[in-house]
Amino acid sequence: MTLIYLSQDKILGSFVSAFIGQKLTQNSNKNLINLDYDYPLNITFDILKNIVNNTNDQNLFINKIKNLETIDTLICIFPWIIYHYQNTEKLIVIRNNYSDLKVNLNSINLFINIINLILNQGLKSNKIMTFDSVVSLKNKNETINDYLLLINQMIIKCQPLTEVDKIFKQNIPEDSLALYQSLYAFFSTIYNFESSLKRTLYFSQQSQATSILTGYFLGLYHGYIHIPYQWRSQIKLNSQIAEINQLTQKLVAQWQGKIDNKKR
Repeated sequence: MTLIYLSQDKILGSFVSAFIGQKLTQNSNKNLINLDYDYPLNITFDILKNIVNNTNDQNLFINKIKNLETIDTLICIFPWIIYHYQNTEKLIVIRNNYSDLKVNLNSINLFINIINLILNQGLKSNKIMTFDSVVSLKNKNETINDYLLLINQMIIKCQPLTEVDKIFKQNIPEDSLALYQSLYAFFSTIYNFESSLKRTLYFSQQSQATSILTGYFLGLYHGYIHIPYQWRSQIKLNSQIAEINQLTQKLVAQWQGKIDNKKR
């Protein structure tokens, strides 16, 4: 039995970075102080509120997302995945409930695996995280493996963003496009927070969803403290961010996964 640690700074960073990402795609020159979160993040934060207020009824959760497309579903289920991090049985139940929804289950599975990977890697401060760690994930679906290898090659070759955008449009289906674009943006400049998030602005399709998902990954990996100062100095005055801070504190306090009972 092992005590698992979940960093409130990283959970806060993920939600705040997603908020910043959404606003950058709407208007990169707009001040962040007085902005509210819009669709689909408004649904995401409704779900987060339900969880921390002990109203995380699964039927209520499913009803909120049942009419969403795959990419918006990914964005909205993020709080639920974090809440059940390290609770494998619960995540399996959640995934099974998507059989009646119009979502790409392979994308859901990959998204959950990436989040777990980032959180697990974050516990090993001496281990450098590269896209190889994603490629090495054992996927039963060969198509996913092909997509991951394609991204890996683009990162290795340092291809121009205009060419990367074209390759994505030609090779990745629309219902998964933002997820794979966000993986590219995150891993291609993983140690440059600002560069990674701003890279999402170059995608001609699903830029906002890509930016939100990239924000999730960046925040989970780096934490709130490493969000660039020019953004933090604005958002700390935003009332929405103050609310997110309170919600993430409660989420971590109520987190359903603190005890890992797996045999080592």
